[in-house]
Amino acid sequence: VEGLQAAGTQAMAARTTKADDVVGTLYPQAIAQSQGTDLRTALTNFRTTMMTEIRNQALKTPSPMPPEVTEKMLTALLDPYIDDLANTRAADVALNVDAALGFKFLSRIYPLAGSTFAKMLADVQPYEVDPAFRGAPLQAGFFGLRYSQEMLRRYTTAMGALAEVNLPGMKNMALGMQGLLKALVGTSSGTFNFDGGMNYSFIAPLAAGADPTATMDAADLALGPTGLGLVMKEVAKNTPKDSKAKVPTLTWKRQGNKARLELPLTMGVSNKEEKQVQMLFGSNKLTYLFAVTSQKLFGLVGNKSDAELKAEEISLENQL
Repeated sequence: VEGLQAAGTQAMAARTTKADDVVGTLYPQAIAQSQGTDLRTALTNFRTTMMTEIRNQALKTPSPMPPEVTEKMLTALLDPYIDDLANTRAADVALNVDAALGFKFLSRIYPLAGSTFAKMLADVQPYEVDPAFRGAPLQAGFFGLRYSQEMLRRYTTAMGALAEVNLPGMKNMALGMQGLLKALVGTSSGTFNFDGGMNYSFIAPLAAGADPTATMDAADLALGPTGLGLVMKEVAKNTPKDSKAKVPTLTWKRQGNKARLELPLTMGVSNKEEKQVQMLFGSNKLTYLFAVTSQKLFGLVGNKSDAELKAEEISLENQL
């Protein structure tokens, strides 16, 4: 038996395509079988247990967010990924050390051949940092993201499910997000820094034929007073009066194809917590500035003064 185990271990290790300094490989189906079940059943049981716990907690402790809303949100967002996990053959967690570059942590997922998960992972698309950032002042870091068409479809489907939730403002917020997803191609890039607090900016190209005004209309519907603003008001209304936590009131202002969203960060927190928030963000609120041009959606997020945010906005607009 020991010989077979050793041979099996060596055979599985030989299938690794890249030499890592340290690598651990997980086989989810084998783990489930060792517990007397199969992977899909184990994941289904986990989902059932999680939903039951949500309902039980709602009965014990009243929440401003109705439990059916939370359940609907989790179902819409998590169910597709449960199916992905059920179609996972193996997963690697690797560590590499380079004298010049330092530590590098990697994860690799190997899907079952022919599964929807395999097709989604095969849709590899390159990402890049938008040219508008190339002339920007030195930042703490850059990022680039690319979502496959399958991922965009899943998010759109999830928003459709949320639109059916019986909570004031939720339908508008979900429909607005669907409109934004339809207008985007699935790529975005940006920069971030910690100059006096956390600040970042991002740019997302619009899909061919997307109308800038309609795109901002969608953002207005999702984030404005009849969408997210109304949801937050409803949650605040259902929050117990003796609760220490206070639901922030959002401020949304739109002017043409530009908009501004302000989010208080320290409502109802202790002095110690407020100091921690201010240390991290540099302020007791976050300001979001959005604008849509003929080809791109861009945003600035941070704690800077109105004058500083305006200067950055103008700089980005000029480069766009």
